[in-house]
Amino acid sequence: MSLNGVIMCLNRVFMSLNGVIMCLNRVFMSLNGVVMSLNRVIMSLNRVIMSLNGVIMSLNGVIMNLNRVFMSLNGVIMCLNRVIMSLNGVIMSLNGVIMSLNRVIMSLNGVITSLNGVIMCLNRVIMSLNRVYMSLNRVIISLNVVIMSLNGVIMCLNRVFMSLNSHHESQWQIIET
Repeated sequence: MSLNGVIMCLNRVFMSLNGVIMCLNRVFMSLNGVVMSLNRVIMSLNRVIMSLNGVIMSLNGVIMNLNRVFMSLNGVIMCLNRVIMSLNGVIMSLNGVIMSLNRVIMSLNGVITSLNGVIMCLNRVIMSLNRVYMSLNRVIISLNVVIMSLNGVIMCLNRVFMSLNSHHESQWQIIET
């Protein structure tokens, strides 16, 4: 009878322990639900993070493409800079040529000015010679007038002499007859 009481007490103890274990099991199941909920939240956050990672990778690809575009534009700008520097060199060379031509033109202008002065001096000499020629022409015209006057005088004298000669011949004929 005491053994049966002991067994019943042990049974009650085990039943109490079973109740405690069942309570603990319920607690652990509740904790398991909480952990599963947290796991779902973490998985959702992981999906969000993976989506953000995909967005970041896409943005990284866009940034890399933009970087390539900017590098290409930088290369184009460097090529244009070289072309502009080459054109600047050509323009500077042309400027030097133009300055040299300007100096040549200025030298030619000085030569032309000197020749103009020489031509003006020659023009003055020619004008002086022209005046001398005109004076000589006037002298020659005056001499020509004098010669023509002398020629008229000589012609008059010739007529006089011819008249005298004819008169003299007529007298000789009268004397001979």
